[in-house]
Amino acid sequence: MIRNIDNLIFIGHKEYLHGMNEFKNIMKKLNFYHLESIINSLGKKDNEKKTIFLFIGNDSNRDFKFLKQLALNMPERKFVVVTEQKEEELKILKI
Repeated sequence: MIRNIDNLIFIGHKEYLHGMNEFKNIMKKLNFYHLESIINSLGKKDNEKKTIFLFIGNDSNRDFKFLKQLALNMPERKFVVVTEQKEEELKILKI
């Protein structure tokens, strides 16, 4: 499945380094972006078509408070969070 993708984007540096080690045969498809640069690019026209943000990753490194603030500041966007956290632990995300 990985060979069928154009780019694999990491926002965590540790995960990016792990990906480089794990997927040596597709290293040119691996990209690391600081979260700040992603947020800054959200206002650009080419991103206006993309209305769904999918959050998948290591739960221990996620900032759910930041995610809630981001979602509140972008009510026109849909956010999907894939997590192993129990629903009661995610009350902070209830908007």
